[in-house]
Amino acid sequence: MRINALRTTVITLIIVSMAGCIAQPVRQPLTAEELQMRQEMIARFQQRMMGGQQNQQPVQKPQPQVQQLPSITEQEMQARVQALPTASQGVAFMRQRDGFEFNGQRYLDPEGEIGNYAYNWETGDVTFLVKVAPKMYTLKYTRVTTGSEPINIGTVTARDGSYLLQTVTGKKLSCSQFILSSTGVALSRGDSAFIYAYGQPIKTLVTPDGWHIAQFQNGDMMSTGYMLLERTVVQKRTSGLGGFFSSVSELGNKIGIGKKSDYTLMSINDASKQHLINVTLGGKDVETAAYACRPALNGLAQKCAAFDFSEALYQKNGRRNQNHYFWGIRWFSTNQGPIAVAHEGGGRKIAVYDLNTGKKSLAFDRALGINEYDAVQAGNGQINVQAKLGFSSGQIEDLADWLQSAPAISDDKEPS
Repeated sequence: MRINALRTTVITLIIVSMAGCIAQPVRQPLTAEELQMRQEMIARFQQRMMGGQQNQQPVQKPQPQVQQLPSITEQEMQARVQALPTASQGVAFMRQRDGFEFNGQRYLDPEGEIGNYAYNWETGDVTFLVKVAPKMYTLKYTRVTTGSEPINIGTVTARDGSYLLQTVTGKKLSCSQFILSSTGVALSRGDSAFIYAYGQPIKTLVTPDGWHIAQFQNGDMMSTGYMLLERTVVQKRTSGLGGFFSSVSELGNKIGIGKKSDYTLMSINDASKQHLINVTLGGKDVETAAYACRPALNGLAQKCAAFDFSEALYQKNGRRNQNHYFWGIRWFSTNQGPIAVAHEGGGRKIAVYDLNTGKKSLAFDRALGINEYDAVQAGNGQINVQAKLGFSSGQIEDLADWLQSAPAISDDKEPS
């Protein structure tokens, strides 16, 4: 403090000396303009001498700002969607870890990595998420075969266990799960969801008791009219005997003794219309998977972000986590109506469902288990299914056509 006071005194004497206040011959008084100039010079000199010596504050780094997209009305959004040219033919899509392929062409976004997407093969409509910053995404929609620029729908911010969607039309929606569809999104809060079709009013969906919306959806909600639900199980501490019976139940399902359906496909237009799928919850918690999603204690959320799509469904070597329910349960829109394919019965069967009529048929059945299967939809809507049956393989080239003549089975009885 004494050093600072002495420094201040010396500086003041210098200033006074420069200003001519020490005994000097009498001069004419300064004009008002000259006085103002002298005061400004003294002030600048003091700032240079004293600046940086007192009250130094750390330099604050500029905080990243969320880019605000131009605001439009829902009517204008609807007009933009309707203004897109109509696709002249169907589109064959192929999933990639970054982006996707359509009709053999790779689709990427210059703004960032495409984490997830949903599509309609018949129209070419695609909704996708682009990662633009840590925990920040841009939601976009396009019709791929038209060559049109994607339409910005809004921004999505990921927080601890939740997401916030801010649309360019001014909507703000929060959720615990974020589900894409070809022409809209569903924002889930466990057993309920808000469905937003671009340019349309928001609709509310409530699931039946004991079920919640599955985090990963391998089917297009808007074009098929169906959404995958998962059974809600509140995890509690059980005795060794309880854990033993749970393991026996899981094993029984794998070897064909008893059935356990922990997933169901539900119509988004009629919640009473459901199709139980004989797939268990154990399929999503696989020790061999590098990035398996594990259920939280309340059974309603999972410890993997919905946008970390590749990390949840692929192993470190890039191969699919085939035991995950995402690859096991798929559904498609076809010219004959929506159908579903499921790897059921503990991995022993490939079942096919007509979601309009409820008919169920078996495409493949092997007591020793089916290693894996794949279902690919072509641009004409045909679904090609291939299954690895030990050292051999099986194939159905047009699943919807095959289903028309295949024998039906019930949940309790299968054809001999």
